[in-house]
Amino acid sequence: MYRGSCLCGKITYAVVRFGPLMAHCHCTDCRKFHGAAFSTFGEAKCSEFEWLTGKDILKTFIAPNGSTRQFCSHCGSSLTFQPANHRDIMEISVASLDGEHSLSPDAHVFCRSKVSWITLEDGLPKFASSRGNQ
Repeated sequence: MYRGSCLCGKITYAVVRFGPLMAHCHCTDCRKFHGAAFSTFGEAKCSEFEWLTGKDILKTFIAPNGSTRQFCSHCGSSLTFQPANHRDIMEISVASLDGEHSLSPDAHVFCRSKVSWITLEDGLPKFASSRGNQ
């Protein structure tokens, strides 16, 4: 069982288990949403994810393509992403997990959108867009 929270601690969640896919995403949307060079998401089945506290202050941004991003309305912490075409999957911002864990990314995705000042020398596979597009 994994637990996570936003920066102010008003929103908490639990994840029973993560799936096998965890990636550093370099897409423009993730960079802007997180205010960082890339974000790191782990996938979990929605049935294995639960908001524990603060659901009433959770805000949802719906992108033009129908994907959703959820964040805390108090502190602004980026928490989840849900692809429009995979409503059974919740992608959780690994940076919002509480405590230590042994999770590790297995790829870089949307590298065609990567900022120029980041070099990817960690040996992980690099995909131009989503997985399967190297």
